[in-house]
Amino acid sequence: PEARDDSIPATHRVRGARALLFAVGALALLTGVFGLAFHDIDSADIWTHLAAGEDILSNQRVPRLDPFDHGLTPRPWINTQWLTDVVLALLMRLGGPTALVLWSCLLVSVIVAVPLVLAYRRVGPHSALLFGGLVTSLIVNERFLVRPELVTLLALVLVHAALCQLRPLRPRHVAWLFVGQVVWTNAHPAFLLGPLLVGLHLVSAVLDRWRQRQASMTQVRQTAVALAATLVATLLNPWGIRLPWHTITAVVDMSQAHLRQGIVEWQPTFAGPVASDLTLLAFIASLAWSIVVLWVARRRASLYEVLVVLALTALALQARRHLAVYAVVVPPWLALQTVLSLSTAWQQAVRWRLILRTLSLVAMVMLSLWLSLDVWRGLFYERFGPPRQRGAAFSTIDHPTAAIETFQSVGRPLPLFNNVAAGSHLLW
Repeated sequence: PEARDDSIPATHRVRGARALLFAVGALALLTGVFGLAFHDIDSADIWTHLAAGEDILSNQRVPRLDPFDHGLTPRPWINTQWLTDVVLALLMRLGGPTALVLWSCLLVSVIVAVPLVLAYRRVGPHSALLFGGLVTSLIVNERFLVRPELVTLLALVLVHAALCQLRPLRPRHVAWLFVGQVVWTNAHPAFLLGPLLVGLHLVSAVLDRWRQRQASMTQVRQTAVALAATLVATLLNPWGIRLPWHTITAVVDMSQAHLRQGIVEWQPTFAGPVASDLTLLAFIASLAWSIVVLWVARRRASLYEVLVVLALTALALQARRHLAVYAVVVPPWLALQTVLSLSTAWQQAVRWRLILRTLSLVAMVMLSLWLSLDVWRGLFYERFGPPRQRGAAFSTIDHPTAAIETFQSVGRPLPLFNNVAAGSHLLW
């Protein structure tokens, strides 16, 4: 409420004009985000997900042994995203690659829109909110793929928003967190981020209680119950406790240098050049922004929010894969805190505040419109990469479908140069 203009002698017409400007900018930004995800499917392992989902649908069971291992003794297999594989296979049946691409576009649009809408409801139309959404989009766009990872990004946004909004946690809130965690656990292996967020919420409640701040003992107990509920939810899967344990050991394995060298997305965040990488440049800008905001808003921000920012920043600095997890939460929070801080600092400068807010909002609307036009004209990826072609089909550049079809039509063994994309399509 302190960020709104109710105490400023501005006319309803001016406030309505700013709201309309913000709506235009938000629509342009989300149109650009939708366009960034609207490209031919270039995820190398999409065929593996489709094959696994089709196997589950055809046999009406989640396999315990690898159905694609044709050795004498098939190996045990824990498919950590079996539920999303089923959804992808159903979409493939219903609408082919077009349905898969539209699913991706819808998810990424919601991921960017949810923090934007929640912040707007709290502080009204501000250019900083659009800027936060823009930074998020520039960092995450390389992960706009038809992959189960999008489920984690959406779940992360929703759980974090719930923990920020719902204070104290009520029994019905805990029930919703439990149900959401069950779905997340079966949809993608990064489900452990759910208990991590709730655990940070509990730590902040305990510390606030210890420092005799606003947290009550009831809030501490309810948060502890929520943490216990999310931990129990991670066990409700076809493999029980083996699934979270398998996920933890996989994370430990991926920290080994010799494995990270072979997978680009798991390499250290700054392993490559920065100057020509728009994603890393946007990430560096957000890091500088976060240092300023954490200092300015140190008395306003909750301890939970600060802990989340620090934890996700630490993850983002470890591997490029984690940049998306950071970007869907931290830049929107930085934007919100920027608005609150500026509103407090400019309480006396009414006229200048109105002028600067209007000019900055116009500038962000123009920038959002430029991004949207650039994306839909097909120029964004040409300038900044990765090389992508706008459309809703399987990328023939990234997937050797013709080679596999030739291999299949000959009906006899042929020499084949295998890689992730070819192997994935062979499974299919």
